Amino acid sequence: MTPREKYGAEFFCQPFKFRKADGSELQCHDIGVCITPKHDAQSTLAYAWEVLRELAEWSCKEFKDRKGVGSHK
Repeated sequence: MTPREKYGAEFFCQPFKFRKADGSELQCHDIGVCITPKHDAQSTLAYAWEVLRELAEWSCKEFKDRKGVGSHK
């Protein structure tokens, strides 16, 4: 299941270009999910970390074939 399918309108993924000092550009993505607080701070933090891990796993799979920082292609 993709983040968009799981989180609906609360998920966002917006591309943008980052210009480096040497003038070259990197294609980047601003990715996030707006979460609703849980019944206390501790459970909200645990949930936020869970969502962050899911987004990290998804983004690694989604963008694995793209050149980026550290790429030697």
